Amino acid sequence: MPDSKTPNPDKASSKTAQFKAAEKTGHLAEARAILWYRLRGFRILARRWQSHSGEIDIIARRGHLLVFCEVKFRHKDVHAASPSPRQQKRITRAAALFIAASPLYQNYECRFDVILIERKPYALWGHLIAVVNAW
Repeated sequence: MPDSKTPNPDKASSKTAQFKAAEKTGHLAEARAILWYRLRGFRILARRWQSHSGEIDIIARRGHLLVFCEVKFRHKDVHAASPSPRQQKRITRAAALFIAASPLYQNYECRFDVILIERKPYALWGHLIAVVNAW
């Protein structure tokens, strides 16, 4: 009889496969969001920018406007995917660190967006909802 404390290799490999699939989906959702920004004249400064405060999915610039964007992908109930107040605080702190590390951008206007992508059977790239100036 197997010991209940013995790890199940099938379960571990299943979790690894799920993680890889979720990561791939996240990359595709971010690529869709980047395309959305580029079509609106933005230049992408960073993707998955990391600091000790956290990660910012996309940092974009147009003129003297910096946009810090959180990308969310959901299979359903996309409106429930909004960042929590805690996540908003983390992203805001990370944005302040980005600006502190890049003196060129210290006088730029800042905006925080959320791109929500909902998987739809009729949309190859998913249905995109842009929440501009989310907080």
